[in-house]
Amino acid sequence: MKKELFAIPMNRSEHSGIVREIKKGDSMSSIAATFKIPLKDLLTANPHIKDYNKLSAGQDVYLPQ
Repeated sequence: MKKELFAIPMNRSEHSGIVREIKKGDSMSSIAATFKIPLKDLLTANPHIKDYNKLSAGQDVYLPQ
């Protein structure tokens, strides 16, 4: 079963809206390009990701709206 984007209610501060699950081969820059989001905005929306060069499949990324 392939997971794509889905909207969920968030209880985390400053996060609401869309969550995307990291897939093998994803990078923050490729996600930003795919969703036409400035990379800086994507990085700012995801402070829980400590090393942007070491993303793990299944990890959540918040897409700023």
